[in-house]
Amino acid sequence: NYDRTAYLIPDEPGVDQMNSVLRGEISATEAYQSVLKKLEADPDSPRLHEFLQDHLHAVTYWKEQIDREGAEAEQSSGPWGTAVEAFVATAKLLGNVVALSALKEGEEHGLKLYEEML
Repeated sequence: NYDRTAYLIPDEPGVDQMNSVLRGEISATEAYQSVLKKLEADPDSPRLHEFLQDHLHAVTYWKEQIDREGAEAEQSSGPWGTAVEAFVATAKLLGNVVALSALKEGEEHGLKLYEEML
């Protein structure tokens, strides 16, 4: 067993880390909303709506956690959201498979952010 303090590993995520995850969650909600505009009639759209709801709940959760720390929560996805928006817009032009692939890439990136907090 390693002493966590010896390696400066926090027991809980800091506000900066929480805001980083929050920006990612906001970005995810924007990406899903954008893709769903194109895929609303797709048979798989109900599943995409479920993912969107999960991300909306995560946004609420992280805002509450940051507020509990007495800090100010991010209100936008920031530069990452701009990059995701451009990526999703391009993917939408190239078709449903590419748009869904863009969402998958975003999910994988988000998972890495959560893993970094562990």
